[in-house]
Amino acid sequence: MTLSVTPGTPSGLSWNGQPLEVWGVRVASAAARDAWTDALIGQLDSYNCYGVNALTVFYQGSSGGSLQAFSPDGREVDAGVRRRMERLIQEAASRRMIVVAGIFYQAQAWRLDPENGPWLESREAYLRAAETVTRQLQPFDNVIVNVVNEFNVGSWQGCPFPANTVDGVAELCAAVKRADPRRLVGGGGVHRGPLDAGNVPLSTRPELDLVLFDWHGTSEEAVAAYRAAGSDKPLMNVEVFGGQGQGFAEVDDGPAPGQNLSWPGWGRSTPRQAPPGRRRLQGVFPPGRIEGTHKGKQDFLAEVAFAARTPGFSLFGHFPGWYQGPSRDASFDNRFDLGGQGTPEDPGIRWYFKAVAQARADRPQARADIPKEEQARR
Repeated sequence: MTLSVTPGTPSGLSWNGQPLEVWGVRVASAAARDAWTDALIGQLDSYNCYGVNALTVFYQGSSGGSLQAFSPDGREVDAGVRRRMERLIQEAASRRMIVVAGIFYQAQAWRLDPENGPWLESREAYLRAAETVTRQLQPFDNVIVNVVNEFNVGSWQGCPFPANTVDGVAELCAAVKRADPRRLVGGGGVHRGPLDAGNVPLSTRPELDLVLFDWHGTSEEAVAAYRAAGSDKPLMNVEVFGGQGQGFAEVDDGPAPGQNLSWPGWGRSTPRQAPPGRRRLQGVFPPGRIEGTHKGKQDFLAEVAFAARTPGFSLFGHFPGWYQGPSRDASFDNRFDLGGQGTPEDPGIRWYFKAVAQARADRPQARADIPKEEQARR
């Protein structure tokens, strides 16, 4: 089977000639540890039953656990990372799921290999690493390559390669095409990113097959900007709401535990653990709209509705308090199960998967990519 760009389909893609509808989740650190890889694979059947048929995973992980993954010269991929990544790809393929495989991740917080530095040794090493990854992925037809995470944020300062520029992203995409001309490749950053105009100038570059973006605002605004710029490429929000996806809360941990629910935020100024007398709850979301920097369920549901009615656009749910737990509290692990309804009494992300299932049920003409037996199971 082959993935290809196909205008007019729900995602702007087809797989083996069949229109492809893509609904994904960002599980960026799943290949960083065996336990995380095993946990995710154990949930793929459940994901598929709700119509979630895509994953995005990074070789270098994410704020939920990151590591160098490449030799300093870019010629080799860490053997454990490669083994885990390829397991995920193979398990996904067996369920007719796609994987957006990210190569480079910039904000290497919660390092799992602190003995290694964050950067490769030279500019050329980054191009070699992109080619090395792509050659290793040649046996797999269910993979799209994402060359960099959020190219237009300040965390790339100090990198020997100009990954924080439009030309740099395009050059990495060209390296992927040299290694495998058939491989679909894309890149992007934060829409209206802090360092430049964001993804708009990137969205029409010929080196990219797709535009892969994120930001804290609505996908609708970003999609409109890229289309207005003349881009007809498939668009994917691979990290809906970016760092504001959140998915955790804070409560009292004293004589009356569970009281005084609050939304403490996340960032450099926010401690990675609750203050004395408080504790954090993993997998909890505001029921309505945004609270501080915590997007609420209604914000996510509006994104699902937009994706369902927008051809050529695909959405990846991003729940860092769940999938990148240690970044939000030192006591959290990365979780890949669905849990429940995102409340303090029933934490989890199942409510989002149910929304995806409903959106797909409302569009039966666009569900050719879901096997009939899985439609029946739902």
